[in-house]
Formats: sequence, structure tokens, C-alpha cells
Amino acid sequence: MSLYVLLFIFFFLQIAAQLCFKLGAVLPNWFLTFFLSGNALGIISIIFMIQLHKILTPHVAIAVIFGGIFVLTQLMLYLIFRAHVNYIQWGGMALILIGILLVAFCVTPPEIS
Repeated sequence: MSLYVLLFIFFFLQIAAQLCFKLGAVLPNWFLTFFLSGNALGIISIIFMIQLHKILTPHVAIAVIFGGIFVLTQLMLYLIFRAHVNYIQWGGMALILIGILLVAFCVTPPEIS
């Protein structure tokens, strides 16, 4: 499976899991259902995370996986639940994205000894 397909599936599952947790928090009668659903989606997403670790170097994998899921989850919470995000927080998310790009694309070749 290609890197981009793995990333898309992983991000989709992680965002869905986070949305389940948020829904479980705002709909107390559905807490158990959303709690179990979020955990099931999270567990399945780990399979794709492991595949990403096979393709990417460790430092790039961590930056892309955790930085990407943080920013994407914040964006989804903003879009769906209208969570308040101020300008400084938008700036922080932009810096995280810049950091991901720097780690992922500014790779120096290994030295040959």
C-alpha cells in the first residue's frame, strides 16, 4: 500500500476516534457506545501506524503521524463543533505544520564512512 493511502486511512481512523470521544463527552447517554467505538477505531489505526513506521524513518514517522493528527483533529473539532481557536492557536498549528514539512522534506543524506 502506498504511503499516501496509509496516511489517509490512519488520519481518517484517528479523527473518527477523536470525534467519537468528543461525542461521548457531549452525549452522556451514548458515552459507552462512543467510548467503545473510539477505542476500536484507535486500535485499528495502530495497524496502519505500524505500516507507516515500516516506510518512514523514525523521526519522520513521529513528526508526520503525531503532528499531523494533532493539527487535523483540531481542524475537525473547529469545523464540526465550532471549537474556539484564537489567532495564537492558529499560529501554533501553522508552526506545527511547518515543523512537519521541515522534518519530512529537509532530509540530509547519510554520511558514508
